[in-house]
Amino acid sequence: MPPILRWTRLELRRRRRGLLVLALLVALSCGAVLTAAAGARRGDSALDRLLGRTGAAHAIVNPFGPPGPPGSLPDARYWERVRALPIVEDVALVVDGNLAVDGLPSTVLPPWLPTADAGRGEVERPVVLAGRAADPARSDEAVVTAEFLRSSGRELGDVVTLRTYSPASVDAQATTGDPLPEQPDGPAVPVTIVGVVRSFAVADDLASPGLLIPSPAFAERYRSELVGTAATWRAGLVRLHDPADLETLRREVIRLSATGDVEFTDQLARAQRTSGVLDFESACLLALGLAAAAAAAVLVGQAVQRTVAATLPDLRVLGAAGMTRGQAVAAATAAPTVAALGGALLGAAGAAVASAGLPFGAAGRYEPAPGVDVDVAVLGGGVLVAIALVAAAAAAAPRLRHAGTAQVVPAPTAARPSAVARVRLPVPAVLGARFALEPGGDPAGTGARASLAGAVVGVLGVLAAATFAAGVTDAVEHPERFGTDFALIGFFGLGTPADPRTAPAMLAAMGTDPAVTGVTAMVSGTATAGGVPLAVYGAQPVSGSAPGLVATSGRPPAAADEVLLGPVTARELDAAPGRVVELAGPAGPARLRVVGIGFLPQVDNLTGALVTAGGFAALGLEQTVRYSAVALAPGDDPAAAVPRLQAIGATVPGAEPIGLFPIGPPPQVQELATVQVLPRVLGVFLGVLAVGAVGHGLATAVRRRGHDLAVLRALGMSPRQTRTAVHTHAAVLAVAGLAVGVPLGIALGRTAWRTVAETTPIVHVPPAVPWALAVPAVLAATALLAALPARRAARLPLAELLRREG
Repeated sequence: MPPILRWTRLELRRRRRGLLVLALLVALSCGAVLTAAAGARRGDSALDRLLGRTGAAHAIVNPFGPPGPPGSLPDARYWERVRALPIVEDVALVVDGNLAVDGLPSTVLPPWLPTADAGRGEVERPVVLAGRAADPARSDEAVVTAEFLRSSGRELGDVVTLRTYSPASVDAQATTGDPLPEQPDGPAVPVTIVGVVRSFAVADDLASPGLLIPSPAFAERYRSELVGTAATWRAGLVRLHDPADLETLRREVIRLSATGDVEFTDQLARAQRTSGVLDFESACLLALGLAAAAAAAVLVGQAVQRTVAATLPDLRVLGAAGMTRGQAVAAATAAPTVAALGGALLGAAGAAVASAGLPFGAAGRYEPAPGVDVDVAVLGGGVLVAIALVAAAAAAAPRLRHAGTAQVVPAPTAARPSAVARVRLPVPAVLGARFALEPGGDPAGTGARASLAGAVVGVLGVLAAATFAAGVTDAVEHPERFGTDFALIGFFGLGTPADPRTAPAMLAAMGTDPAVTGVTAMVSGTATAGGVPLAVYGAQPVSGSAPGLVATSGRPPAAADEVLLGPVTARELDAAPGRVVELAGPAGPARLRVVGIGFLPQVDNLTGALVTAGGFAALGLEQTVRYSAVALAPGDDPAAAVPRLQAIGATVPGAEPIGLFPIGPPPQVQELATVQVLPRVLGVFLGVLAVGAVGHGLATAVRRRGHDLAVLRALGMSPRQTRTAVHTHAAVLAVAGLAVGVPLGIALGRTAWRTVAETTPIVHVPPAVPWALAVPAVLAATALLAALPARRAARLPLAELLRREG
C-alpha cells in the first residue's frame, strides 16, 4: 500500500472528530450555496420553459363590432380571415362573461372563459400539475390553479357551484347600464374540480385567491347567461409562427376589422416584464448564494488550516526521516480532501431535497414542473469546485511550505514605530487601534484586513439592501408610481349611442362630490407611427388633480402639438423628450413634440401615445368621450363610491349609462411585491456575515497578540486597560465600517433602485432610509462582540504565554 494512502487511513481514524466537523461545514456550505445557485438558475428559466410547453399566446385580440341577430356569430368571418393570415399559427376564441361562485369572491374567475372554438388546440395548453384536464365536452367540469386550492380549502373532486345571471339581466346591463342583481338570477351550475393547471395566461398573481376555469362546454351551453341574447364579438388568443411578426399582426387585425376598433394586448411585452422580475429575483438569490460562499470560504478555510496545522508536528518528524515536501503536501491534503468529498456530496444531496421548495416567489408561479429537480450541472460542478478549493486551501497552508524540509529561522528585524503609535493617545486606545489596523503576528496581514473588510462590507451591504428595500416598499404601497393615480374607471355608452356633450357634463357633476379629488375625460382612437398602428389617447382634465396623466420623465402634454409616449412606444420609435415624432390619423400626418415619457390610461399602460383634446382633434379622431379616470380621497372606499357617483351623474339632463369600476393595483405592483423580501434577506445575511467576520477577527487578534498582551501586563497594564484595548479595537472596526459603508451603501442602494425604476418602469422617487440608526446599532453590536474576547484578554495566563513565546 502506498505510504500516502496508509497515512490517510491513519489520519481518518485518529482525527475523525475534527474531520467530521470539517465535512459538516463543507456540507452546510455546499448545501446553502448550491441551493441558491440551482434555485436561481431554475427560477430564471421557469417562464421560458412554461411558455414553450404551453404554446403561450403572443397577443390577445379583442375586436369591437356591431352585434348580430340572437344566436348568430357576427365575428365568425372576421376570425376566419385572421386565421388565414400566413403569420398566424393558431387562434383560440374566448368570451368575457358575468358569473359568480358560491362562497367565493368573483376574483377566482378568469378574465376570459374558454370556448369550444379552440382552433387546432395549439394555443394556451396548460400543463396539468395534478388530476387531469377538463373534458371539453362536459359543462360540469372545471380546472383550477394551485393557489385556488390553498386559498379556498377545496380539493380535487370537490364540487363548486357557479351562479349565472338571467339573459334579461345581462341584456339590461349591456343596453341601459343597470347593475346586475345582487343575487344571480340565472341557473346554478355545479361543477367538479378535476385538475390543477398552470399556464402564462392563468398564472396566479401574488394577491390572487387563484382561478377556477370552467370547461369550454360551459361557455357554449350558458352563452346567453354569460353575454346576453344579442350576439357579441369574441376575443382571440393568437399565437404566431414567428413572434417578430407581432406588429404585422397588430396592423392586420385592425385592417380586417369593420370598425378599426380593436383592443390589442401584447402578451410578449407582458412576458418580457415578467421575465425582468424573475431575472431580478434570480439575481438576488444568486447574490445570497455568493454571500454564503464568502462566509463558507472563511469558515471552511479556517477549519482546513486548523486540520493541517494539527498534522505539522508529525510531518516534521517524517521530514527528518526523508519525506519530501511534495509527499508532505499530499499527506496533509489527503484527509481534508476526503472529508470535503463526503461533505460536498451530502450538501449536494441536501440541495436536491431543498429543490422541492424552489423556485419561490414570482418564479414559483410559473414553474411548469414543480417538485424535486436535480440540476446535474450545478450540483456536480459545485461538488468538484468544493473539493478542489478545500484541497487548494490545505496545500496553501502557510506553515506547510516548510514541511519535509529543513527550516531556517530568520533573524529578527528591528521594530519600526507605527503611525498609530506616534499618536498621543492613552496606551489602551493606541493598542486597540494597532490591533485593528496593523497585521501584528500575521505577516500577511490577512486577519486585520479581513476584519476591516467584514465591517465595511457588512455595513455597506445592509445599508444598500435596506435602501433598495425601501424603494420597493414605497413602490408597492403607492400604485401612482406605476401611473395608477385614480381609483375608478368609467365607461360611457354601454351599447347605446353616446352624446358627445353628455359625458363631460356628467363627469363635471361627479367632480363636485367631496370624496372626488380629480376627474379626467378620456377619448381613444388609432393612428399610425411609421406605418405601425398606435393607440392614441386624448385627455381633457375636468376637475381637480387630473388623474391618469403620470410621466416618468418630462411632463404630460399641454398643447395640441405635444405628446407623451409610453415607455415601450418611446423605445420602439427611438424617441425621447425634445424629439419630434409624426403620427398619422384620418386628418393626415401631424408632427408632435415629445414632452414626456409616461403611462397611458389603459390596462397595458406602457404602449401608446397621449395627447390633449386639441391634439386628438387635429389627428381627425372621433372625440366622443368613452371613458374617464376618477381619483378619490385617501381612505374612501371605491366600491361604496360607485353607486353614489352614478346617482350624481344621472341627475344631468340626458344622462346616459355609465359603468364605474374600481381599478386594482397594476400588475407591476404584484410583480415587485413578490421580490420585496429578497433584499431584506440579503441584508440580514450580509449582516450575519459581517458579525461573524468581526467576531472572528476580534477573537483571533486576542489569540495572535497574546504574547504582546502578556508583556504589557507584565509591565504594569491592568486587566481593565486590557479590556479597554479590545473594545477600542472593536470601536475602530465599527467607525471604519460606518465611515465607508454608510455613504457607499446608500449610494449603491439608490443606484440599484434607479436602474430598476428605469427598466420596470415606474416613477422614480429616491428611497429614504433611517441610516442614522445604523450608528448606535453598529457600535452596540461591535461592543457585544468584543465582550467575550475582552474578558479572555484580561484573564490570559501570563506566565505560560511568556514562557512559551520567550
